[in-house]
Amino acid sequence: MNRVIKSLENLSPELRKIFKKQYPDGFEDSIMRITNQKNEPIFVVPLNTDDTNYLIKIAMVRNSDGEYDLDVENDEIDNDDDPAFGVDDDDADFDD
Repeated sequence: MNRVIKSLENLSPELRKIFKKQYPDGFEDSIMRITNQKNEPIFVVPLNTDDTNYLIKIAMVRNSDGEYDLDVENDEIDNDDDPAFGVDDDDADFDD
C-alpha cells in the first residue's frame, strides 16, 4: 500500500470526486495535526483508495486567539464552479 501526502489544491479531478464522496458532510471533524521535518504543524485529512493511503494537506491560518482555522480562501474542495463535482445550477439559488 502506497502512502502519499498531497495538497488539497493539487488533487486530480478523480481524487477530488473520491474526497467529496468520502466526506459528503465536510471534513472538518477529520482534520489531524501533524508536524513536518522542520517541526512545523501541518493539517491533513486522510483519504483512502484501493491502492494508496493519502494525507491531504489542508490550508489553515492562525487566528487572533492562537488557534487554527480553515483558510477559507484556499478551501478548494467546496468550489462550486469545479465541473468535477457536477454542480446542479438549480441548487445554487435558495431563499432564506
